[in-house]
Amino acid sequence: MLQQRVNALTGESEWILVGDGGDGGDASDPLAESSYLDMLNDRARNRAFSSAIAKLGRHGHVLDIGAGTGLLSLMAWRAMEEQCQVTACESFLPMYKLARKVCRDNGTMGAIKLLHMGSDEIKVGVDISSKADALVCEILDSELLGEGIIPSLRHAHEHLLRPNAATVPYRATVYAQLVESDFLWRLHDLQGVEDRLQDGLAFAPNDFYSYFKHRQHAFHVDEIPGMKLLSEPFEAFVLDFYRAPDVRGEFNQAVHVNFSGTAHAIVSCLTKMAWFATQLLLVGSEGQARGVTIGNNEQSELRVVVSHDETSVRYDINGVRCNSSASGFELSLQRCRMLGDGSRRSIIQSAIQIALGERELGNCLILDDGLMSAVCCRRDGLKYLESVASKLSTIHKDVKHLTGDDFKGHKVDVLLGEPYYATYEHALPWKQLRFWYERTTLSPLLSENPIIVPCFGILYGMACHLPDLWQSRCRLEEVDGFDHRSLTKPFSLLEFNMREEIQSLSGFAKVSVVKTGLCHGVVLWMDWVMDPENKDLVLSTGLLNPSWKQGVKLFRKPLQATETLELNASFDSQTGEISITRVV
Repeated sequence: MLQQRVNALTGESEWILVGDGGDGGDASDPLAESSYLDMLNDRARNRAFSSAIAKLGRHGHVLDIGAGTGLLSLMAWRAMEEQCQVTACESFLPMYKLARKVCRDNGTMGAIKLLHMGSDEIKVGVDISSKADALVCEILDSELLGEGIIPSLRHAHEHLLRPNAATVPYRATVYAQLVESDFLWRLHDLQGVEDRLQDGLAFAPNDFYSYFKHRQHAFHVDEIPGMKLLSEPFEAFVLDFYRAPDVRGEFNQAVHVNFSGTAHAIVSCLTKMAWFATQLLLVGSEGQARGVTIGNNEQSELRVVVSHDETSVRYDINGVRCNSSASGFELSLQRCRMLGDGSRRSIIQSAIQIALGERELGNCLILDDGLMSAVCCRRDGLKYLESVASKLSTIHKDVKHLTGDDFKGHKVDVLLGEPYYATYEHALPWKQLRFWYERTTLSPLLSENPIIVPCFGILYGMACHLPDLWQSRCRLEEVDGFDHRSLTKPFSLLEFNMREEIQSLSGFAKVSVVKTGLCHGVVLWMDWVMDPENKDLVLSTGLLNPSWKQGVKLFRKPLQATETLELNASFDSQTGEISITRVV
């Protein structure tokens, strides 16, 4: 069986051959990096689904859309006392393979028909013998609509379900609440941050706030510091599963405000889970950000209009609406936070000035999706570059297609990168090692002893006590408690020398344990050394950097850490994957 994946170094899609019988192994990485195991460990959620499915009564044919690991299909098979036909469809290959293994292990392969396809691909009379009498599904995100529940329900009711088919869930209600939060506001206030930094750089376009205003972002409520609730929760909108939902909807709500303050955002939730989608409320004139100021009068009232399309929700307040950005400007919340990081901007500026000032500049190539090109091409950065370079040009080619003709037969003396690749923004930190691969591809075009920025990448780790994460990722048992303790100081595992061509590496670390306890795994991150002579010029994706997420390598069995911890690490230059194993 062929399975498609993206090569972590080249950024290109490739097909790999996987065994038909290897259900479990090939699904392990996608499963571990998803939220499936979190949901499977959510016993309250599981009890609610099981109870609702049990109340459906006897049905001859049950359809499970987006089956995942097959849990809801198994619940339906059990509730119908094994006397029904269950059809489960799952389009994500690793999950489909895992569901097949789960069904086989539970002896239901004959009763549950698994289809590797989306529900909109199912044909009655071809893939299934008849329309279904009941529907079970859980294709819901924190905003309810982001995974395509509306088009899936519309197609199912029209083509796959009998009239008046029973459904679980029956209905979903989204609740929302007005909040004051300087933290949330500052994440989007890049223009204000740049005005305060006064470093001559500007990344926010004029319509920056209109772009962000109607976007939602997933947050854990405990991660939002200093959030002040200004209203009671109110019902935003309702989605019925038992009938084909409307593609678009608009709901007017009168929201009573209980406290004075500035309404910066609306938080909304689908259930009592602690994951929220947040959205900024307003923009002022001429692109200046502002919130809604609420006076001291108790029980004042605001009018909130909630509207949705097939996949997203927007909130407007007191009749103020903003046009969507027409500039095509793409910037994630994570990237916005990076661009507003004054320390990061200063490090990159300093690294560029050092690199360009070390020698008479011939050809300088900026290999970047991020700050490097922006620093060199905006305001003072452009003036500086023009003062040391005779010509500035943009080459619209992939690295592998660059030739000496693109540089008029001259070699490249300086190669710069942040490194940052938008494709890997939400991936593990070391995916940005694609810079090393591209630097190697460019080797024939580089001069002797070129300046490479960054010159090194260092993989760091720290052994930690992670009981809740280990339980949710490594075994399906109840998750209880949030005790996260570091058992060692940070230690380096692998060093990647960007001044040399890419190669496979191996490393070993013997680390002293500073706090005894049960070690469940190692937290991992990357540091990028921008200048070999200046240890302060380092871009870190480490634990104190809120703009990046870190990686975690969990052990199959927890280790009792007493005095030392020994680890082997390796890097595969063909796939870009990193392996961490403990020495027993």
